[in-house]
Amino acid sequence: MTTKDRKSNVQQLPVAEQRMQLNQAAIDAAKKDLDQGAITPSYGPWREDIIKLLNDSLATELVCVLRYKRHHFTAQGLASPKISDEFLVHANEESSHADR
Repeated sequence: MTTKDRKSNVQQLPVAEQRMQLNQAAIDAAKKDLDQGAITPSYGPWREDIIKLLNDSLATELVCVLRYKRHHFTAQGLASPKISDEFLVHANEESSHADR
């Protein structure tokens, strides 16, 4: 059996000029509706619901930060430095959650 008789799984790649052409239709679609920001047609009908959930989650994290900081300052007034420090650690953790 010669090499000419064997079947190969190797596929011929397209010529570089064919691979490197710009898709003008995609560029034109991307230029459309730029005033709406980074919104694509795939955002779907749940966009507002998702934004509300994210805002509610952020608000919850910020309330936790404020609550832990209040406990931190209250414990400082009670001369409880270890407990005060622990509340500050929790406040910083919640703050990092909000920053994500």
